[in-house]
Parts: sequence; C-alpha cells; structure tokens
Amino acid sequence: MHSISLGKLAGIDIRIHPTVVFGALWIIYEFGIRTHDGPVGAIYGLMLLTLVMGCVVLHELGHAFMAREYGSGTRDITLYPLGGAAYIERMPNDPRAEAAVTIAGPLVNVAIATSLLPVVIAAGLIEGETSVNAFLNRMTEPSVVGLLVSLFLFNVVNVFFNLIPAFPMDGGRLVRAGLSSLIGRDRATHVAVIFGYIMASGMILIGVIAVQPTLPFIGIFVMYLAYVEGKGVRMESMMRRMHVGQFALWDGGGVAPDQSLKLALAGGARDVAVTQGGRVVGMLWRADVLLALRSGASNRNVVDIMDRNPFSVSSSSSVLDVHQLMEDTNRWAVPVVEGDLYRGIFTADRLTHVYKLASDQTSLRRRLMMIATEIGSRLRQSFSST
Repeated sequence: MHSISLGKLAGIDIRIHPTVVFGALWIIYEFGIRTHDGPVGAIYGLMLLTLVMGCVVLHELGHAFMAREYGSGTRDITLYPLGGAAYIERMPNDPRAEAAVTIAGPLVNVAIATSLLPVVIAAGLIEGETSVNAFLNRMTEPSVVGLLVSLFLFNVVNVFFNLIPAFPMDGGRLVRAGLSSLIGRDRATHVAVIFGYIMASGMILIGVIAVQPTLPFIGIFVMYLAYVEGKGVRMESMMRRMHVGQFALWDGGGVAPDQSLKLALAGGARDVAVTQGGRVVGMLWRADVLLALRSGASNRNVVDIMDRNPFSVSSSSSVLDVHQLMEDTNRWAVPVVEGDLYRGIFTADRLTHVYKLASDQTSLRRRLMMIATEIGSRLRQSFSST
C-alpha cells in the first residue's frame, strides 16, 4: 500500500499511509461509540488524532533538521497508525552525530509539552479544576480542556516511550551511539535490537494476560521494526566490506569518443563509459542517447553527446560508499578504475545484485547461527546425560 503525499514542509515530503484509516475508525469507536458521546465525541477524537499527528510530524522534523546539519537530507516523513518515520538518506556513523540527530525528536516533544503546560493550567483554572485527578478526568471529555490535557500528556508520554533503550525507539539509537565507541557499531546495534525483542515480548505477554489486544499488535510491530533495523545494519556492514571492483561489469573496455553512435550502441541504448588509451574520458548516458536518436542524430559520433566530466571510483572503494555517491549525484552508472586505467562499470543492476547477495548472506548467517545453537544445545544435553 503506497502512502499518500500531503504536500511538502521545509522541502520534505509529508506522507500518510492508508492504514491510518484503521486508526481513525478506532478513534471513532473509542470516543464516539464506547463513551456514548456520539458524533460530538467522534469529531473530538478525530480532532485530537489530527493534532497528535501534527506533533508526530514536528517530532520527525526535529530528526530531519538535525540530520540536515550533518549533511544528510530526508526523503520524506510518513505517518502510520502507531507513529511516524523520517526516512533520512544517510544516518551519521559518528556516535555523537547520531546521538544529536536522535535526541532532536524527543526534545521537540519536550518543547511542545513545556509550551502547553501553562495553557493547560490556565484553561483548567478557568473551568474550575484544581486537582491533577480533575484534569485527568477531563481527557475523554469533548471539550477544549480535554483536548489540551490529552495533547499535553501525549507529548509527555511520547518522550518517555521514545527514550526506552531498545530498537526501534529513539532510546535504542542512543544506546547504540553510546556503545559504538566501546564495542563497535554492529555489536551495539545487536544489543539494542535484543532490548527491542525483550520489550516487544513483554508487551505481547502483558497484552495477552490483561486481554488488551492492542498491546500484542504493537509488540509485534516493534519486534518487526527491531528486526529490520538489525538486518539493515548487518547489510550495511557487509556492503562496507565489499569492494566495488568485485562486481564491476566488463563491457569490452567501453566505447571510443570517435565512434559513431550506431556502432557504439550496437548492443542497445545504455549507460556506457567512453575511454581513450584505457582511460575514462567521458560517459555516454542512455537518456542523452535516446534524446539524440529521437532528434535524428544517429549519424553523430560519441564525442558529440558524451558527458565530458564524469566521476569514477577506485576498484577498492566499498560498495556502500559508491551507492551513496550514486544517490548523491543521481547517476546510476559509474566507471571503475585501477590507478588511471578503466576496469569496468558499476550500474544500478549490479547494485541490486549486491543487495540481494548481502540479504541472502545475512539470512544464511542467521540460519547458521540457529543451527549452531541447536547443535550446542544437543551436545550439552548429551554431556549432561552421560
């Protein structure tokens, strides 16, 4: 299910996932049907949901703006029934930078709650409320005070919930940032993921015992996100160790600048390196080729339409670094060189192949660990029985 764009804010696409409809239906039931407040309660609940989502967007913008300070953009912010996600293009690897980006989100909620507190107190006093319990009792009541109290408490709870030291919460990222300098990023991520599994398991157990179906659902969602985070970091680490030269495609040494387009594109329109004397002197981009062919310039030479200022990467460069370079430049083919000599081309298709390979290897690693654990368990049982 594809998310729907609501527009851009500070250059960042704000999107909403269709599953939010289920959250809206639940809100209508809780505030309109279960409380017997009817349409008034349902409208109040939807207003509260809208304001809460606004706070979630501001939380994610906190992450995005801080990431921008460290040179990383944010593709979009997507709202889900259980919160939001800012898709930061590249999370800083430096622990201090990661901690700064992470804590920026909860600090936004702290600022919102601090700003709302005097307003909540003033509105409550005007209504004659003088105790904390009286304020809390107004939460589900469709009134201005109820709306303000609910919004204030959401931001307070959101701060503490997000600072739980487990993935996928912000607290899990803070744990990783704190442990990375001591045990390395991969192991620190593993610790935070385990904390996430423990927390999710606890939520599922409590939900089953207390007959609260929402908690197991949230627990399963948290467990899945923790797994995705752990796998993503393992793939990132593996791709950092892979050299792009291992996956470069040899294309006959590229094409010469004085070749005609007809000869150069005998194998079809594609991105291809332009070489002379074994050195890269340009790139022939597929889009430029197709544009030239449509304009009837098939009799022209490669040099007439080639990009004269291409970038190239060393064969020893990591696949991860090259991928990031391709994203930053929006060029999905890059010549690979050794010294000054052309050794092949790395394309988006090759990148997809590497991702699949890395994904398969991480899955294989998990299966091998499970097998090793099972063998160890059986060996311990054998020794204990003898």
